Amino acid sequence: MKPSSKVIEKHVLSFDRPFSVRSVVADMVGHRHHVGFYRVAEIIDRLCLSGEVTRFDGPSNGPRYRVNHDVPRTPCSVVWYDGHPFVLDGEPGIPTERRWVGIGRSGLPITVSHEEMCKYRPAVIYTDRADGVPTW
Repeated sequence: MKPSSKVIEKHVLSFDRPFSVRSVVADMVGHRHHVGFYRVAEIIDRLCLSGEVTRFDGPSNGPRYRVNHDVPRTPCSVVWYDGHPFVLDGEPGIPTERRWVGIGRSGLPITVSHEEMCKYRPAVIYTDRADGVPTW
């Protein structure tokens, strides 16, 4: 069976350990999915661009990748969730429950709990670190 891009993407994001394009293809073929190397590589590259996957130098057999499971906890961080940017509200040093605030599909402002955001594992766009240096 030939999987959709979403199925491949979901499969890649399910990895808990470092992986390569070749290991993803082998794993998907083992699950009876008919998938090509270049299609998986393209989807992994797209996930790298969105910040959901990090590329690092592996052993001599090519690059390795790791899924970014962490969602920032610093106020002023911005993530991409459900097609829109969301900002973590709150003031540093004030112990309040943090909520992610953004515009929902309806075009109205909504809030999302940190637990729900962690389940979704959004792409991180911007994080305002404690030392004041922004990271992209």
